Amino acid sequence: MEADEVTRARTVIERIDQTIRDLQTLDDPTWDEQILALRSMRQETIRAVREKYPDTHFSRPRT
Repeated sequence: MEADEVTRARTVIERIDQTIRDLQTLDDPTWDEQILALRSMRQETIRAVREKYPDTHFSRPRT
């Protein structure tokens, strides 16, 4: 079960990272607030997984 949950979390994080990269390519400051919210969601996802599975490690975002 742990592997499934961690895999899903990694997929969510990858999608958040990709969405942030996509928004950054627009070079439009109106998206800044959404980018910040997505980064917060990313950190919350990592925190929740690490809380439940302390030995789980995540790489730094590519954004």
